[in-house]
Amino acid sequence: MSSIDLICPSTIGDEAFALRVTSHREGQVVATFETVVVAVDYGSGAEGPVLPIEVIVTTLANRRAHQRTAYRRVRPAQVILRPDEAGPWRVVVRELGHNRWWGLLDLEVVGSRA
Repeated sequence: MSSIDLICPSTIGDEAFALRVTSHREGQVVATFETVVVAVDYGSGAEGPVLPIEVIVTTLANRRAHQRTAYRRVRPAQVILRPDEAGPWRVVVRELGHNRWWGLLDLEVVGSRA
């Protein structure tokens, strides 16, 4: 392995994290004001992600961040959110440094079922 591969590996900036909804069945509709649990899988890489890890939960309709948290001591295994408006939502989990790995999940939230 050349030294350039150690300094700047080809995996820098890759979408390496897998996010999936665990609180709802596949294809189940997510409604406003429902609690949504998103599991984060960091993969099985030898080194894994390096802290800090940032979690951003935002609505794509008006681009405001509902939650932005930097985890400096532990990697979050799950993200819990409660959408307060209908429309598209995005959950992003990313490394703030190191290899700059990231993962994202897009959700479509509908109006309340009531």
